[in-house]
Amino acid sequence: MPPSGGQHDCSQVDVSELNYIKPNVSKFGLLRHSMDEMRCLTLSKENAAADTFANAECVRYEGKRVSQEVNEKTVALQRISTERLKRRSKDVYYFWKELERMILDMREETRLLQELRTRVENAIRATADLILHIVNECLRRRLSRIGIDLTRDDVEEELQKERDMVVMAQQRLQEFGEQVLDQIGKIRAAKERLERDWSDKLQAFRIDDCASRLRPGNPTMINYPGVARFQEGMATACEWETLTRRNMEEAERERCASCKLREILPELLQSLACKLRAQADNVEAAMSRRISETESQKSRLEHQLKLVLEEMVRAEQGIEDIKRALRGDPVESALKLAQTRLYNRTYRPNTELVRDCPQYALIEEVHEIARSQSAMEAQLRNAEDALHKLRQIRIELEKEIAVKDNTLVICRERCQYIRAFWPSVVTLVGH
Repeated sequence: MPPSGGQHDCSQVDVSELNYIKPNVSKFGLLRHSMDEMRCLTLSKENAAADTFANAECVRYEGKRVSQEVNEKTVALQRISTERLKRRSKDVYYFWKELERMILDMREETRLLQELRTRVENAIRATADLILHIVNECLRRRLSRIGIDLTRDDVEEELQKERDMVVMAQQRLQEFGEQVLDQIGKIRAAKERLERDWSDKLQAFRIDDCASRLRPGNPTMINYPGVARFQEGMATACEWETLTRRNMEEAERERCASCKLREILPELLQSLACKLRAQADNVEAAMSRRISETESQKSRLEHQLKLVLEEMVRAEQGIEDIKRALRGDPVESALKLAQTRLYNRTYRPNTELVRDCPQYALIEEVHEIARSQSAMEAQLRNAEDALHKLRQIRIELEKEIAVKDNTLVICRERCQYIRAFWPSVVTLVGH
């Protein structure tokens, strides 16, 4: 039954049941719906349309709001990403410039080490090719000394000491050269690491800088599905900075070691050069003393030779005088006279042949003259022996003077001449 008031309540009607209400068909004809059913159906359609319209309007406004919110959020995210890309590119640019500065420093350090290596090689050549040759040549030439001068004198000792110092200096310089070469290798390895990092930073900076400059509507933009992920092996920002700083610290450590080596080696080169120069001065001073001593000995020997020659002249003159005295007056005449007198007196007749005083005197005279002749002959032999000894002494003196002359030629004209090519301290330190 319809409610009171003559109105039908359609709110309690199941609309779904009214969607396909079929008219009652009987065998007598088509039956129409009632008015209430028509009104309820129309009202339900109106309500459904209103609800759909309201819902659509809500959805439209909500879509507009969501779209605006999404647009704003997207713009904000783009702005944040852009700012982060800019900050990132600035960080990368900072480290890139730092790496570039350090690479330039390492190149300069490598150049300085190469110069130091060249100095060490020059010092090695100066000691091995020049000084050692000079010392060995001096030792070899001094073996040409003869006689008593072939001794192990102060010059020989100083030359041996100089040779030992040169060999030691060569070993030290070889060690210096190996240290410099090893440090150059370390510097180059550190520089290569910096250059690789520098190249990576440059590429990363260009990529991030280009990404930070990209704006919506850029024709180069396309979709890359699947890129919104973390790639395998990606490092964190802390790890990235730590690795970069580690490379820079290692390079700086090697550069500091190189600087320290460059500070130490020139001092060591200077010290070695000064020691070698001091020993060379000792050798030259000993050689000068030896030359002076040899000249003094030669001068004394020449003076003795002069005295010997003068004495030989006097001895020869004395021998000639003795020979003339033996052969000539008055001894020979007196002997002839005495012998003639004795011979003539042998012819005295008979008892006149007596041993009288004149006979004794003549006989004593003959004997005395004979003894005088024997003494003079003995003196002649002594004079001849003395002259022979003087001649022997003369030969020995002349030989010794020749020895001294040979020693002076070796020391003064051969050794001192070649030692004039001894390098300076500036050359020894590698300049």
